[in-house]
Amino acid sequence: MKFIKIIIILIALFVIGSFVLPTDYTVSRSIVINGDRSQVHEFVGDLDKWPAWSPWEKADSSIIVYPGDSSSGMGASQTWKGDSGSGYLVLTDTSEEDGIKYDLLFDDRDKARAVISYSGPEGATQVTWSMKGDMENSMITGPYIAMSMDMIVGRLFSQGLEDLKEEVEKLNY
Repeated sequence: MKFIKIIIILIALFVIGSFVLPTDYTVSRSIVINGDRSQVHEFVGDLDKWPAWSPWEKADSSIIVYPGDSSSGMGASQTWKGDSGSGYLVLTDTSEEDGIKYDLLFDDRDKARAVISYSGPEGATQVTWSMKGDMENSMITGPYIAMSMDMIVGRLFSQGLEDLKEEVEKLNY
C-alpha cells in the first residue's frame, strides 16, 4: 500500500511539474573554422550539401530527406521522415556575410527557429548554431523535453559544427 502511495505522489508531482515548468528552450554552440565566410556558406547555405556535415542523418540512419523545389536561397526547403519523427525546414534568410535563418516544424506540431551565424575576422570564421523553440504542444511531457534539449540537441550541434569545420578546412589544403 505504501508503494502505491509513493507511485501516486510521483505521478502527481510529474503532472504538476508539467504545468509549472517552462516549455521554451534555447540551444547554442559555436566553433571557429579556418576558412572564409564564403567557404562556410558554401556548405551551410545549400541544403544539398548538408549531408556532408549535418548530424541528423548520422544520429538516425532511418531518416529520409525529401528536397524542396530549391536547395539554396530564401525559401529553400526540405522535409524528412525517420524513426525519430518527421519534419519540415525552410530557409527564411540567407547571407554569405551573416549566415542563415530557418524555421522548423517537428511532427506537425512543435515549431522552432534556428540560426547559423558567421562572425570573426577574414580567414577565420566563428560559426554559431542556435535554435529556439517551445514544446507547448507536447502537453504533459513538453517541459521535460524542453529541459533536455540543450543536452540532446547541443551534443548534435557540436558534432555538426566539428564536421562542418572538417569539410571547410579540407578546401584549404
